[in-house]
Amino acid sequence: MISTLKEFEQAKIKGYTASINTIASMLDVSKKTAETYTAGVERIEIAETLFHKIKHTEQQASRTYYNEYEVVRHLVEQGHLRVFYGDAREVYSRQATDGTEKELEAKYLIDNLFTVYMLLKVSKRLHQIIIEDLGYEFKKFDDDMRAIYKDKDGNAEYESDIVDKQLEVKYRRMIKRSFYFKFKIGKRSIKYFQSMRTVKAHNMDERIKEMIENAERGRLLTETMSKEEQKQ
Repeated sequence: MISTLKEFEQAKIKGYTASINTIASMLDVSKKTAETYTAGVERIEIAETLFHKIKHTEQQASRTYYNEYEVVRHLVEQGHLRVFYGDAREVYSRQATDGTEKELEAKYLIDNLFTVYMLLKVSKRLHQIIIEDLGYEFKKFDDDMRAIYKDKDGNAEYESDIVDKQLEVKYRRMIKRSFYFKFKIGKRSIKYFQSMRTVKAHNMDERIKEMIENAERGRLLTETMSKEEQKQ
């Protein structure tokens, strides 16, 4: 239990800065689902008196804080987070590609956890990609906490009025024709990372190139060993 401002500041230095709402937003799941996924993850609890102090200074004061990085590690280890990639090899690797989506193994995700974490942080769900691409901006939540967006002329619309099944299919095909990572959280939530501009803005170009090339090298080695075993 954290009860002093000094302890709280030390905890933040160690990375304990995310509330359960922050985690839910990063994963694009409900708060209840986020609580289920984070069961067993180390966290810090804030004493009642300290909470009343920090809620005047913290943008999103919470009674419980998590380390996002460790949450992602836990999600991978528990099988709640799976990561796939597709034609990214055409961008970075000299290996030939058949365009088939491939899954990165859990051990490999752990070995490259910082990159996985950073990519997940900036990934977006399909509807969000579509809405932003069409020029809409978030305006406010209504009384039922449904998001309302506005276009360049100020016209307000709900997400369901902007995105239909036809647009979903169109954009999913567009994404899968080029560079992308797909994050599958649980059974339903899916987020995509497919922006070369974002890669360069975060100086992650070489890191992602190395990650993909090593994954392909390991995959080819595994396939070769498997073929040799079959021959024997």
